[in-house]
Amino acid sequence: MANWEPTEIQLLEALRPFCTTEEIRQIFSSIGYNRSSEAISTKARKIGCRFDELGEPDLGWHSYAKQVLHHLRGTTPLLDIVEPLVTPSSKSSITIAAKKASYSAQELLSELITLVEVPARKHYTQALPPPSDGHSLVLQISDLHMGKKTEYLDGGIAFNIKIATQLLNEYPQRVLDHLPLPHKSFDEVVVLILGDMVDGEMVYRGQWSNIETHVAAQLFSTTQGLWQLLRDLAGLFPMVRVYTARGNHGRTEGSIESNWDNIIYQQLLLLSIEAALPNLTVHNKYGDFNTCMIQGWKGLLRHEAPLQSDTAAARNRIGGWRDIHQCDFIAYGHFHHIGLGMYNGMPLFRNGSFPGGDDYSERYGGWDGPTQLMFGITSNRLPSFLTPIYLQ
Repeated sequence: MANWEPTEIQLLEALRPFCTTEEIRQIFSSIGYNRSSEAISTKARKIGCRFDELGEPDLGWHSYAKQVLHHLRGTTPLLDIVEPLVTPSSKSSITIAAKKASYSAQELLSELITLVEVPARKHYTQALPPPSDGHSLVLQISDLHMGKKTEYLDGGIAFNIKIATQLLNEYPQRVLDHLPLPHKSFDEVVVLILGDMVDGEMVYRGQWSNIETHVAAQLFSTTQGLWQLLRDLAGLFPMVRVYTARGNHGRTEGSIESNWDNIIYQQLLLLSIEAALPNLTVHNKYGDFNTCMIQGWKGLLRHEAPLQSDTAAARNRIGGWRDIHQCDFIAYGHFHHIGLGMYNGMPLFRNGSFPGGDDYSERYGGWDGPTQLMFGITSNRLPSFLTPIYLQ
């Protein structure tokens, strides 16, 4: 018999919390359904049943199940089914076994049939992060590449200064659109600006064909857009803390500190001092990394970290950073597509880019649209949530 009758499925769903596969096969056989243990297991998997193969046999349930099935098939009178249920076996697992004899026959039968038709299932609920002293929202901003110009394969402008400026202007609203919690749930927002804010000049051979304008114009548009973004965030959140790390596209032929990203970060610091906003602070460090403390967790901020976190070389490097900086997480960008890595329980948050996928990210087999990353931190959960921000 290939096809399963509805009553067979009802009985299988009702029996699965109490019986093993072999027990169910025996019950089926006793009432005329010849199913193998393998067929029962296969059907149970398809309909989402799970067996406790280590459970003890519940002999009292066998007769109840047989009577219920007979009733559903219309072959057994109502009172003949109810009578044995008044004094059930002491080993019965079904809840109605504990009901008092004062229950009417109709009430007992109704509960039993309901148990068969709607089997007991485990219920799942969505839990919010556990209570903590505060909740911080962390925004990663990297790889803006102001000044870069790209075209779609079939023609048309994919990215330029106008589009980059528009994405910066829309960024605060995008944050609100993607937040899993009301923005008033957060005590602060921590903005991690992780480099490659401008596309620069002479970073690689032939770059002149991929930029729209010179560095001075790139710097002006970037500083203007980022400052407006930070002011908007300061109007939404009680506190805004900004931490910065330089990227490779800002490098010049001078010292390693002579980096266009550092110039932008200095301008943001000066603007914050001039504006004297009480809830906005900028923390710059002009080397290869920066660090920050968020809800008791220490973050290491870099522009670049290993793309793959599970190779031997990557684990050696990441482990060294953790030993040196005693950090609890690492945030970085550079590769133009988002991702989450792990090193022995330490999360590695890889950010996306504003231009989206290009020939650079394609080399690594990664391709994203314009995307950035945000996550939450509480004193007892890192991260409390993790969400991409889709900019288009």
